[in-house]
Amino acid sequence: MSITKITRKKAYEEIKETAISRRVAVKTFLLDYKEGLTANEIAKGMQKEGIIHGSDRNLVHPRLNELVKQGDVFVDGRKTCSVSGKTCAIYKAIIKVKVNTQEKTLFDY
Repeated sequence: MSITKITRKKAYEEIKETAISRRVAVKTFLLDYKEGLTANEIAKGMQKEGIIHGSDRNLVHPRLNELVKQGDVFVDGRKTCSVSGKTCAIYKAIIKVKVNTQEKTLFDY
């Protein structure tokens, strides 16, 4: 195994638990915003509520990408970000419920 693969694997193992809890925190925060938020708005809001230690979008954006891959969050267009003033993706949380043992996805809640 190459040195970079070993280093990458070690770094991943060190942040794995933090990444999981951050994903949960991001999705939980996003559930309160039906209209969706940009990555910068999520970071700023979570920092304001004391959930994360800074407002840098890089504290939440990797977790957003993971949540999108998992099907827990989706991108719903673009808007002008209230933090950066740039056009950015809007992220919205997906609610999943079980109905008669079948999982259903609710986009509008």
